[in-house]
This record gives sequence, C-alpha cells and structure tokens, in this order.
Amino acid sequence: MRFVYPIVILIGMVCAGTSRAQTISFPDREIRDRHNHALRLLNDNSWIVLKAPSTLGEEKVRYQTNADLLWFTGNDKPKTAFMLFPKGKWDKHPEITSILFSDGSPSLFQPFDTILPITQFQNIYHQLEQSFSVLYTRLPEPEFVHDWINNKGQFLHLSMIRAKKEKLKSLSIEPVGVITTPLRQLKSDYELEMIRQSINLTGNGVISAMQHCSAGMYEYELQAAFEYALKSGGATTTAFPSIVGSGTNGLILHHEENGRQMNDGDMVVMDVGAWFNGYSADITRTFPVNGKFTEARKKLYNLVLKAHDKAIEIIKPGVTTDQLQHVVQHIYDSAGFNGRYLPHGITHPIGIDVHDVMQSNTLAAGMVITIEPGIYIPADDTTMPAEYRGVGIRIEDDVLVTPDGSVVLSALIPVTIDAIEKTMNKKLRK
Repeated sequence: MRFVYPIVILIGMVCAGTSRAQTISFPDREIRDRHNHALRLLNDNSWIVLKAPSTLGEEKVRYQTNADLLWFTGNDKPKTAFMLFPKGKWDKHPEITSILFSDGSPSLFQPFDTILPITQFQNIYHQLEQSFSVLYTRLPEPEFVHDWINNKGQFLHLSMIRAKKEKLKSLSIEPVGVITTPLRQLKSDYELEMIRQSINLTGNGVISAMQHCSAGMYEYELQAAFEYALKSGGATTTAFPSIVGSGTNGLILHHEENGRQMNDGDMVVMDVGAWFNGYSADITRTFPVNGKFTEARKKLYNLVLKAHDKAIEIIKPGVTTDQLQHVVQHIYDSAGFNGRYLPHGITHPIGIDVHDVMQSNTLAAGMVITIEPGIYIPADDTTMPAEYRGVGIRIEDDVLVTPDGSVVLSALIPVTIDAIEKTMNKKLRK
C-alpha cells in the first residue's frame, strides 16, 4: 500500500532544507576523493586532460561546461582546464598530480596540488606530453553536417578526432569516460544530498504549478509558476528545458514550445527538473487542468501508475534496464496496449547530467535512476475508445538503488490521483 504524505511536509521540507545556490561549490574533500579514485584507475603512462568548451561571441543561453570537467573541479566557468597524472611524471614538480588552470582566484580552488593561469595551459601541456603514451580526454560529440554547396555530408566529430590524432601522433587518445563513468555512476553521500535538494526544489515547483493551474492559462504560464518556485527556492537553473504539454501536446515527448492555451477538459504533462549546485532532478507528473480526473482518465492513469510501481518494486542490484522495460510492457500488454503506446525507454541515470553516465545496463547500489513509464494514444486512433484518444500520460520519479532494493527519492511529490486532486483543490490565492 502506498503511503501518501500530507503536502505540507514536502513544502516545509523544501523551504527548510534548501539554501540558495547560484554558483557551483563542491567540498574540497569530495574533489580530492574523486582525484584519488581516478588516479587508481590510471596506469603510469596515462593522464587526463580536460578543457572547458570555448564561448563563441555573446552567449545567448547559460554557459555549460562538460560534465567530467565539472565533476573533477567543481568549476563551471569557460576559461578552465584540468590535468591529472601519477606522481613523479612532472620532472620540475614530481609531487604534483593535479593541476587546475583558471582565470579565477586561486583561493577559491584548494583541492588541487597547484593552480595556474589558463594562459599557461599549452606550455605545461607541451612540457608533460612526452611523459605519457595514453591521453584520456573529452572527445567531440557526434555531429553530422551537410555541405549544401557541394552536396556532401560528413561526421564532423570524426574529422576532429582524426585531426587530434594526427597532431598528437605519440599519444593514444581515449575517451575520458573510460575512467570517469564507473566512478560517476555511483553517487557519493554528498552527491545524493545535492540530488535530493534538486528533487525537493522540483517538488515544490510542481506543487506550485498544480495549485496555479486552471483552464484558460497558457502552458508557458504554468512553466513560469514552476520555474519561479524553483529559482526563489535556490535552484541554480532548470536541469533541462521545462516540458509542459497540454491536450495533444502531451503526446509529444520533448514538447518545449509551451505555447498552447489549456482547456477545461485537458490533461497536462509536466516533465521538469531543477539543477542545484551541479546536480539534476527529473520528475514528470500528469494532471487534469481542472483538477479532477474523469473516470476514463483515471483508468489510464492508474494503469501507468501500476506499471510505475511494479518497475520500482523490482529494482535492486543486478536487475537490468531491459527487465524494467519488460515489466512495464507486460502490464500494458495485459491491458490491451501494445508497444506502440510506449515509444520510449522507461529509465535513465541522473546526476550532473540529467541523462547521466552508466557503464552497462545492469543496476548497482549507489546509482540514481528515473522510472518513467508513459502511455500515448493518438487522437486519430480509432482502435481505442473515444475518451482515451488524444491523451498522453507519463509518471516519472527519481530512485536510488540500494544494496537490498531501492528508495524513491521523490516519494513526497503527489503522484496518486487522490493526492493530486487534493493538492490542486488547495488553489493559491490570486
């Protein structure tokens, strides 16, 4: 049986447990531990070199560094680089294993053996490169470009990798994920606390959106209610563009325009998350715009909730993501909904990235994953009852894998029909 906490507990928990955080700050010990864990995976001839992406002109959106560099340094600024290597490899300073390059104040970055100006990065790199045969770094993301003038296409990232290998002939270049993925996929106590903070902020925002929601509002107004609660509670930003899909927009998995006016009979899918001090939450709730589920929507919603609960029930170390998907699809098949009504995977890891890293599809204690079954019935699907058509429903929670099972970190966010209706009936004073 599911225990539903009074909504006031969540609101109180968020307000009491979240401090304002607009800049990234990781504890020194946390960063040192990460360096030490990575050093144990490096052999004597290998090193890690990471450099922040460049900014191109005036930034129109929030600058975002790469997740591995942020994980190693706690620094999300553009003019940043990092090196990690075994002791004794730098002849001038054999005791040094970690270098942060930055244009910031050294006093802000204590967990490094030395901090140097970013202007010295190339010089130090060339001093050290002959000491190693393997370089672990961030490889370019896959990108296909089409040259319309010559009517030719190419994978740009492959060209960039070839250019790097040609330039660095003495080094074998490997993706840094070989080292960082097995470490990043298992969250430390500190990381779990940051994820909980992000989830708490997200829950507060979802409740605010539910209590603001009414017919005649636009999707972007519901988005604004959510994001206002997020930012005023201390979130750094959103973990990803907020998805608010009402009516048939709820069938679009990554609907981001959020421009439709919501009608009295609509359902609305909110797929949202806070990003707090470098860590993500990813929560989805689906609810009726008018605050009351119809009998037909109750049946669909409870089917998705049943699949959601069953998937969470079997989570434990050793279970695979394929098994989670199978459990959900089996419940759908038994109710007459085949695979085309669930066109996406029902889980992914979360962490610094909202779709974080995972070494294999097998769960291990310390991972944080989502469980997000959905059901999507096209408006023109005449094989389904008319009252089901044009409805999208998705339910998503964030779950910690424990040694003997799991803990739902987002359990306090209203998810049952009763809890949602009670929350929405407590409308905020205008």
